[in-house]
Amino acid sequence: MSKPDYRETIEHVRRRPLMYVGYTDHRGVFHLLSIVHCYFANEVFSGAFSDLDIVLHPDHSISMTGRNARPDEMRTRPTTQTRSVQSLAQDLNLWPETKDYRLGDSTIGLSLVNSLSQWLTISVKRGKIEHSFRWERGTPVTQSSPFDLIDCDEITFHWMPDPEIFGASQISPDDVERFLATTGPLLREAAYHFHDQVRGKQPETYKHEHGVAHLVSYLNAPYTPEGKTIRGQSTQQDTNGDAIEIDFALQFHREPGVTIMSAANLNFTYGGGTHAIGFHQGFQEVMAEINDLNERRDRDLAGPGYTAAISVRIRCPQYFGPTRSELGNEGIQAQIASFVRKTITDHWESDERLKRTLEYT
Repeated sequence: MSKPDYRETIEHVRRRPLMYVGYTDHRGVFHLLSIVHCYFANEVFSGAFSDLDIVLHPDHSISMTGRNARPDEMRTRPTTQTRSVQSLAQDLNLWPETKDYRLGDSTIGLSLVNSLSQWLTISVKRGKIEHSFRWERGTPVTQSSPFDLIDCDEITFHWMPDPEIFGASQISPDDVERFLATTGPLLREAAYHFHDQVRGKQPETYKHEHGVAHLVSYLNAPYTPEGKTIRGQSTQQDTNGDAIEIDFALQFHREPGVTIMSAANLNFTYGGGTHAIGFHQGFQEVMAEINDLNERRDRDLAGPGYTAAISVRIRCPQYFGPTRSELGNEGIQAQIASFVRKTITDHWESDERLKRTLEYT
């Protein structure tokens, strides 16, 4: 039986008490993986890594490795991305000193993972040289060095969730596979390699080059699809001249019901926000045109269900609430609505099966 989920006071061995607000069952263990993934996702964005390895070890510890399949290209990273292992080690010791934990923040997040692990090691490789650093219940037991992360070919985080906190709770291979099927499409630049050593399976590779279209296919699997998947990707500029990357997909199906997922900068925004509002606006405008056409033709206006996902990447995301559940950037709403409207209209006019579906002939 898991401990209470909310405001659990935890006594660490040889450490002062700290307050952890979160789950202490398998969901909490899984959350640690999500935090480490956020760190590596930022490294993928910066051009450091092209491949991510996730390993479930036989002792139920977890590791994630970022590596570049083209090591020489890694040297072209901007110098502003230079960080040493020493500075990363300082980040890992922030949690006991800070009272401002923001979900998903890679700096505070890694410190939280360190605090909630029985042990954590970081291995850094550059060519044939390898350095490893270890913490035990948040306390460093090896010395770090000014080893620049910009020059690394691989970085591995390997940790054991603290059984004093999470009991016997573990991540299951099915949890990881669902994670790769849902979160993986948001990071279409990376190839994921899942090593399930718990079940002794051969490694599986997940590559989501089609972005959220993979996510929509996964979510739409229980339904009978109608027409081709509508997919749109675009890079535009907001009112400040900053780039907005838009990636959305839509799949109609015969059964009733609607499923929509939205994300901003790799964070699922379950509360929606301006990007989700823009998607709804563009979608409803297209459907209103189609329904108006059907009404003139004296057709039935009852339509099919659909599954949709929209992901945006913006320079300065503005979230409502500490859990980043809702995006608040107002400037992107109209641009997303316009892009969605045009993309769906183009597909509707070119896909005869979809046209027959929506026009109910």
